[in-house]
Amino acid sequence: MANTSIQPISETLDELGEQLELLSQYLESENPEDKAMAEEIYQQLEPKLEKKIDGYVAYINRLKANREFRQLEAKRISSLAKNDEARIIWLTEKLLGFMEQRIEQLGEQRGRKLEGLLCKVSLCQNGGQPQVWINSELAVQDFPAEYVLQLPQLNTQKLKEDVLATESGELCDEQGRMIAKVLPRGKHIRLV
Repeated sequence: MANTSIQPISETLDELGEQLELLSQYLESENPEDKAMAEEIYQQLEPKLEKKIDGYVAYINRLKANREFRQLEAKRISSLAKNDEARIIWLTEKLLGFMEQRIEQLGEQRGRKLEGLLCKVSLCQNGGQPQVWINSELAVQDFPAEYVLQLPQLNTQKLKEDVLATESGELCDEQGRMIAKVLPRGKHIRLV
């Protein structure tokens, strides 16, 4: 395929489609003069339509390439951020351990604060609600009933099966309210 730049067409795809629709009426005409004139106009319209389609497909392909590149970059940057987060946690835990050890050695008053040339570090007690340990080795049913939530859950698989089995493609409840219906299939284009 030659690497030529695609020149923009001033008409929109919708306008070209409308022109094509008008021409199709004349192309199906019984009048030979109308048909000949429509053929001539179609010969001029067809290259414009082809260029417009080529422009759309080229732009879509460019956007796809950008999307793929950005998705790869997002994954790479996300991975770097996760690595940074892991380092932050590790270094913070090391510093916390050091400060706790320092308090043990020097006492609460002298060991709680440490000053560097550019920063200050203090070991502080967390505020807010205290953490609560819950035995994760127990199964939910092993806890007393007052601590277990009973959440209703919709059986979507059965609902889908039942609505697909109906002739009308609709399913209603006892009050006549529609609770599910089969939707028309979507459409897509294939770019080659």
